[in-house]
Amino acid sequence: MIRAGFVFFFVFAVCFSHAQDKVAPEFDIYSLSSIESATLTTTFFNAFYGGSFIDSTTKWDAVSQLGNKNKIGFFTLNRAEFRFNDNKKFSPYISASHQSMIGIEFPQKLFQLAFTGNNSLVGEEVPMNPARLELWHFSTAIVGAGFHITESIRVFAGAGPAMVYSYGNIDFGNSSFFTSASADSVSVQLTGQYERSNSYPMVKGIGFAAEVGIGGQTGQFNWKILASNLGYVWFNRKSISTQRDTLLYFTGINIDDLSHFSAAVDNELNQFESALALDGDTTQLNSSLPYMIFGQCQTKYHNFGFELSVLQIGLPAFSPRISLNISWPEKAKVKAVVPMKYGGYGGFNIGLGIEARIAGNFIFSLCSPSMMSFSNQSAPVSYILESKLTFKISQNESIF
Repeated sequence: MIRAGFVFFFVFAVCFSHAQDKVAPEFDIYSLSSIESATLTTTFFNAFYGGSFIDSTTKWDAVSQLGNKNKIGFFTLNRAEFRFNDNKKFSPYISASHQSMIGIEFPQKLFQLAFTGNNSLVGEEVPMNPARLELWHFSTAIVGAGFHITESIRVFAGAGPAMVYSYGNIDFGNSSFFTSASADSVSVQLTGQYERSNSYPMVKGIGFAAEVGIGGQTGQFNWKILASNLGYVWFNRKSISTQRDTLLYFTGINIDDLSHFSAAVDNELNQFESALALDGDTTQLNSSLPYMIFGQCQTKYHNFGFELSVLQIGLPAFSPRISLNISWPEKAKVKAVVPMKYGGYGGFNIGLGIEARIAGNFIFSLCSPSMMSFSNQSAPVSYILESKLTFKISQNESIF
């Protein structure tokens, strides 16, 4: 559906450009995908994600590089926008987005427990703070208008429906795990909350989304600030919401007759499944969308182009993501790009990219600031791909 919408916007833009010469429409497709962690090693992540065997050395190397608070996250932001940049005070625009996001926080000892077992943690209280996961998969469609407050600066705002395909929120940061010094018993204090949209139908929740921004040109700088995903959604009544405050105590399995071994194990597993069950009572959840704030500034110096951007998303442990793209040579149809980034779910990384002007009015760019992850497998995982396609009828140099 989203792809079809992008095609519709593109065809509409081309047709409209031939029909009217004065309105000067513009069309953008933007995509940014990233999976990063500031501490989790690339070697471990590649083996885990690929389903390969993970030896003990790789596991303990990963544990040694973790801190007390760790994070890993994934997001893919896809946006299409069609707008008019004419000389009128008001001008309409339409945008559509498709977004997937996962943010995870976890402590070192919880990772160690999950991947190496509790043998190395005998006699030790293992706190699970932070232990949080938030997941979103949704689309928005926005209709809005821009208003020129000066000849070079415009404010804009819009609103429209939002559809959620998947949602999950888990927070067990107040839980803890303890193995007795003699290793003959295990206790788990499970405290927290679990929320999840149900498994069917495809659209789990419906609500609204809004966005507001300002942009323009100041001297040699083209800039834009956008606040989006300002909205609220209501999920259907088959969604799950559970709060747990449970103490689990396990002292082993007593077997009186080996012929009943299978039944005894099944009974213990059933008890654990019953205690850990997170299906809860069905209810009609509601939640705010994960807000997103984006700022961008472009300028030129001699034969170089500079693009600085800042991104903040309302996900667990997400820090402001700052990126800088340097392109050269400025007036060429094909430019080399050096992208750099810091923040988000990862640290610093650098890479390579390309920007090309196609058929005069089309500008395409593709960047991947992930060189450090590809060249050093012991470095924290950081895989990023950013692309943009711009179609301009006008000669307007604005970036919005």
